[in-house]
Amino acid sequence: MPDLPEEVMIEVEPKCNFKCQFCFNQVSFAQNGRDIKSFSTSYLKKIIDNVSDSGVGIIRFTGGEPLLRKDIFTLLKYAKGKGLETRLNTNSSLIDNRVAGKLKGIVDNILIPIESWTNAKESKITGFKNALKKKVKAIELLKKQEIPIVRAGTVATKENILNLDQIAQLVFSLPIDEWELYRPIPINKKKILDSHLINFLADKLIDLRKNSNRNIYIANAIPFCSIKDLNKLNAVSKGALYDDGHRRIVIDPRGFIKPHYFMDENIGQPTDILSAWQSNFMKKMRKLEFIPKECEACPFVFKCRGGSRQAAKMINGNYKCQDPLANFKNL
Repeated sequence: MPDLPEEVMIEVEPKCNFKCQFCFNQVSFAQNGRDIKSFSTSYLKKIIDNVSDSGVGIIRFTGGEPLLRKDIFTLLKYAKGKGLETRLNTNSSLIDNRVAGKLKGIVDNILIPIESWTNAKESKITGFKNALKKKVKAIELLKKQEIPIVRAGTVATKENILNLDQIAQLVFSLPIDEWELYRPIPINKKKILDSHLINFLADKLIDLRKNSNRNIYIANAIPFCSIKDLNKLNAVSKGALYDDGHRRIVIDPRGFIKPHYFMDENIGQPTDILSAWQSNFMKKMRKLEFIPKECEACPFVFKCRGGSRQAAKMINGNYKCQDPLANFKNL
């Protein structure tokens, strides 16, 4: 198989009409605010051309809030015309009947965040009035327009983990095709979760899967050794397969190519995807040269990959350090 990223994600719009408390833009392009000039339509089309010419099959438009761009439908249609699978990450606040209708046929997969189980809580988290009501309505409109896949994503904060049944009740009442959870990525040096909460989350996911017959999982990097039963996390987690540049790369509004949304490493030029993918940093990441030596003999190393290398750097100093949630005594 050719050595290519599975997906290229483009943060096409730096601005956002939400102010989410845990937004990882804060550790990347928006460290000093969102007053960044957006890429022109013509330049984005050059990037899309390069993605298509490189042989990558999936392109994702994200931000900020990509629907703030007036040309977003043009860009999605252009990418679709290049034979790419088109994906969109949106807070959905701008989706109404007209927008949902315009998205039909030009987007294959839409991800909408659901961060709580009540409108009041969602509004507080996002800083946007009636945020949850807007999201629920948008999901219904998108499925009415027969968007192939509409997904929900939830950050696994302590409050959300302890109240996962309530969130599940909401999500399962909606025409959602997939639901995934994310371990919060630290935006400062504070450790967010602990082994007790992670174990509780894993148990809850196993129960929800059994009772709902739905494949719910933790989508981003989490060290399996954060709890004693490594098999339990292996069962409900995708590990680090889609983090840290193992299978995907990101283009941000500054013109950086990054290994992932929150990894502030500039590895190349937006119109040369393959050179960035073959950069020394990316080769080392994919060869697992950044994992701690304690991880090397772990039977789950090729899936867990030491947990999050970004969290390791932020909390413990560099990419080869231990993920702050890892406990090597459990290996």
